[in-house]
Amino acid sequence: MKTEQTMRVAVFESYKKGADAHKSIHLDTRAVPEPRANELLVRVHMTSLNAADGLLLQGSPWVIRMSQGVFRPRKENRVLGSDLVGKVVACGSPEDRHLIGSMVMADVSDSGRGSLAEYIRIPRSTSIVISDEISLESAAALPLAGSTALQALRNKLAISTGERILILGASGGVGHLAVQLARNIGCIVCAVCSEKNIELAKKSGAAEVFDYRKINIIEQSELLGSFNSVLDVASSYTMAEIEPLLADGGKYVRIGGSLKRLFGVMFGGKRFGKKTKKSFGTYLQKVDLSDLETLVELLVGGHLTPHIDAVYPLENVQEAFRYFIEEHPQGKVLISCL
Repeated sequence: MKTEQTMRVAVFESYKKGADAHKSIHLDTRAVPEPRANELLVRVHMTSLNAADGLLLQGSPWVIRMSQGVFRPRKENRVLGSDLVGKVVACGSPEDRHLIGSMVMADVSDSGRGSLAEYIRIPRSTSIVISDEISLESAAALPLAGSTALQALRNKLAISTGERILILGASGGVGHLAVQLARNIGCIVCAVCSEKNIELAKKSGAAEVFDYRKINIIEQSELLGSFNSVLDVASSYTMAEIEPLLADGGKYVRIGGSLKRLFGVMFGGKRFGKKTKKSFGTYLQKVDLSDLETLVELLVGGHLTPHIDAVYPLENVQEAFRYFIEEHPQGKVLISCL
């Protein structure tokens, strides 16, 4: 299959914080890479933004720079993007020739990222073939956010039918998918988000939704009742504040929100859990193709529907990042690379 010689790619060469963060990313022209053994060359059709992209763009917290480049991102780390859907146009191994022309969905968060580009060279092991019945938007929205939600609920919280679960930050990329996945398992889902996102949380399947600006869930824990599990995607609560909300033997997992609190749980959760006879921990998503297959099955079956807040063309990547970082969008923000 014939490919172009050059491609457009979104790169960032310095770290910027706050309102100027998006200004560090811009379009550049690079040579289309050649796939090596066990790799595929994919013409990217669509990708999505995730919380990790915003943190990497800003180089914050500082621990990120230990692996990305201390004063500026190293050359190999200057293209962001973990999710992608696109068409295989070349392969590096003869046994993969049958994949040329196939549409694939991939998560490259563990293999260098780089999907904010017209072409990407990916390890064969990061992708699955998808059918034409799946929309580009849904396929691009699911990989990292969907896997994070699925693995945290299943692997770490081990939720089951009939349990009560509280999801803090229930309208973002991970949160709104977590609400749907927990509902599908048969949990009674209570969601916490801002007022503008209440309808999305309800649509996703939450039985009860609380506006964190109007109801202090810590001070009114008796109103909420106790929960078997708490999934924290976006709060700034401490473990001590959350603990009264957990039933005996309950589990709390933080996967986002305040970085200070995230590190607090990471380094102090086990000790606090022993003291309270409850479980406190964090979770970091791992690329697992069987989980991508599960997400696609749920999507095709009508049991999982990513909410798409906005779609930007690649040439407007700066504005996409500004919106993503500053406006706290609902669900997912996508980038079209066509």
